[in-house]
Amino acid sequence: MKRSLHGDGDHPEIAVTLHALGNLSRQAGDLTQAKQNFDESLRMKRSLHGDGDHPEIAVTLHALGNLSRQAGDLTQAKQYFDESLRMKRSLHGDGDHPEIAVTLHALGNLSRQAGDLNQAKQYCNDSLRMKRSLYGDTDHHQISVTLNELGNLSRQAGDLTQAKQYFDESLRMKRSLHGVGDHREIAVTLHALGNLSRQAGDLTQAKQYFDESLRMKRSLYGDGDHPDVAETLHDLGNLSRQTGDLKQAKKYLDECLRMIRSLHGDRDHPDIAATLHELGNLSQQAGDLTQAKQYFDESLQMGRSFHEDRDHPYLYIAGTLRELGSLSRETGDLRQAEQY
Repeated sequence: MKRSLHGDGDHPEIAVTLHALGNLSRQAGDLTQAKQNFDESLRMKRSLHGDGDHPEIAVTLHALGNLSRQAGDLTQAKQYFDESLRMKRSLHGDGDHPEIAVTLHALGNLSRQAGDLNQAKQYCNDSLRMKRSLYGDTDHHQISVTLNELGNLSRQAGDLTQAKQYFDESLRMKRSLHGVGDHREIAVTLHALGNLSRQAGDLTQAKQYFDESLRMKRSLYGDGDHPDVAETLHDLGNLSRQTGDLKQAKKYLDECLRMIRSLHGDRDHPDIAATLHELGNLSQQAGDLTQAKQYFDESLQMGRSFHEDRDHPYLYIAGTLRELGSLSRETGDLRQAEQY
């Protein structure tokens, strides 16, 4: 309708709708379509607003950062987020602003994913301070998501007590905001609490959190493939392997791998590499060393393909090298084990 009203030329309303379609495609897991929508929206906005800084351009740069991070391209994501943050600070000055706080949060998430926990903490603390300055003591969606991210960060840093406090406060706030019904943000924090319980050794509690998160996500997204569903399937597979239920672990991980390959197609992706690594662990634990090696080799090759064969903070790459060394020792190939 907007194109029929405004013709084939560039128009602000068309650019905004393209951006919204990009968000919808990303949430549905169609990253290729999302990229096309965001790129066209950004091109149109730059055509309309010129080379200067503009809020609409900054918003789409941020969205492209989220998309690149989800696609596993952390370097490109950082470039988009940095440019978005620079632009927002140019537009809004040194004061607190919701758009600046959102991009600080995203940079914290990205830094954690890249393994730079100190930088991640700085970004997240700055984002939380800004959001609390803006929204006060009331429950707010933006505060709840940064509390969740700080919980992830504390868990990754090994401070499980602090992580639990962040997650519990985030979950309380989200339930206050969204009620007793199913909601994506509640499912995200339930999943995070599952990871925390597993890391703390409480596997029964972890299973309860993961099961409730998965039930909620499937209620929200239906029977289709979705990255959020795949994530919880992966961690339920990891948990089942940890409890010794190797048959159930295989079911979860096979379904996860099928789903993420459906979502990402033939492209290499960190989530595929991580799941191949976990299937390697499972095969090794089951005593199938040949199959384990195939999974580990494919995981390592994929991880190096999108990190240009350099050392990288993705933990599964170092873990895969370690497991391949262990496998080589088990099979008596000590020379190969030394190389790994």
